[in-house]
Amino acid sequence: TLFRSALLARNIPPSSLPNLHHAPDEKSRSVSSGDAIVQAVARQYESFPYPHRDPEDDRESLALVSPGNVFEINHYIWNGCRDFKAPFRVLVAGGGTGDTTVCLAQQLQDLACPYEVWHLDLSAASIEICKQRVHIRQLRNVHFIHASLLEVDRLGIGVFDYIDASGVLHHLPNPSLGLRTLSSCLAAGGGMGVMLYAPYGRTGVYELQELIRTLNHPISEADNQLPDQVKLVRELLASLPDSNRFKRNRFMMGSRDLDSDAGLVDLLIHACDRAFTVKEIHNLVQEAALDIITFLPRIRYEPTMYLSQSNLELLARMELLADIDRWHAVEALTGDMYKHTFYLKKTSRFQSQIDDTSLPSPSSSDILSDQRVWSQYVPILMYASAQEVADRLFREGRFCYGGYSRDTCQLCLRYLLPVINGHRTVEEIFEHTATRWTNHEVPCRHVYSSHLNHLMNLLIECNAAVLSHVESVSNRCLDRKSV
Repeated sequence: TLFRSALLARNIPPSSLPNLHHAPDEKSRSVSSGDAIVQAVARQYESFPYPHRDPEDDRESLALVSPGNVFEINHYIWNGCRDFKAPFRVLVAGGGTGDTTVCLAQQLQDLACPYEVWHLDLSAASIEICKQRVHIRQLRNVHFIHASLLEVDRLGIGVFDYIDASGVLHHLPNPSLGLRTLSSCLAAGGGMGVMLYAPYGRTGVYELQELIRTLNHPISEADNQLPDQVKLVRELLASLPDSNRFKRNRFMMGSRDLDSDAGLVDLLIHACDRAFTVKEIHNLVQEAALDIITFLPRIRYEPTMYLSQSNLELLARMELLADIDRWHAVEALTGDMYKHTFYLKKTSRFQSQIDDTSLPSPSSSDILSDQRVWSQYVPILMYASAQEVADRLFREGRFCYGGYSRDTCQLCLRYLLPVINGHRTVEEIFEHTATRWTNHEVPCRHVYSSHLNHLMNLLIECNAAVLSHVESVSNRCLDRKSV
């Protein structure tokens, strides 16, 4: 291939690289030489590829992920203004069985973007599942690397516009080294999407992990293989007393990970697993010379989600805090966050790819207060249907936020969500829906404008919708059945 020809021109023999274009076999490059922890993690995922996926399911639907949805990435990293007619290189570090790889490759292919997606993982078994999914969807330009992400800066595969590291850094013996390594492979102006475990919502997990290690200690390795441990943990979970902190944690006891053996191993028998508070993430990111763009969904990190207007003194003190301190305070206040999803950027300044750099950033909470935005941006739903957005938001009680009544928000949903189709600008949606409101429901267009502003901002705050500049979605293909 041209890639390997280029390597030869640089005197880098192809044999020195892992099996880049095919699922690796026994001769593939070994993972992170000499690192016992990394080797143990690799063995775990060879036996139990994670997450558990049946490639045949990809014939029916596409699993949308966060981070890793191309329109969400565009919204937060490039202010909705990325030109997807230009080449776009992606690295999915620790991609597992391929949720993010498949999602991004499918979306980029539907956009007719000249893309490359590089899927890197420790597990050959996980890579094989991802490869089957890619084949079923007939996705192009997806390359596979069987290696540790700690080696990626030495593989000679260039730099990337976007790097996804969802659920992987917290399984490294040195997460800081892992993030610094990935940062070194990020192109100028590029960004990263990361998910890390959070400690407070994982109450009981680490105590149970320690109990399992204690029970395993007197048993020889030959008599205590992972399948044996899975059986033991299943018995343990069924026997937990009501006082046990894991059993009392509804998020963990209700986790879908417990539905599969691969998920159970990842949750409770992992060879390397740690969690991070917001403050610890901030320090980790600073060490890698990166900046935090935002945590998602943003509304989860806002004090007004948990404190009422009667708590004026508490709210006032929260507002005096720097962003990181306020997010950290909210994390401690809620006590139930079990993961942190966030986006990072390489540089502190956004370089717009469109001429009008005076437009406000769609990642700011007051974007829709500026009427210029209405004709420039297209809202895109993050879920498969408007009804799913409505169901999820109301089930979680999101619309208590902001002082609007449930009835008012239901009215907005009835008229607004059905016309968000990934093509219409906010201005077109306003014109399309404003005339349908009766004088009894909304007395004038000005009041309706206020309602629309509120609902659009709320959808963004809840990560139910994102914004893309009209130029970024002008070549978007919605006819293909990808979702």
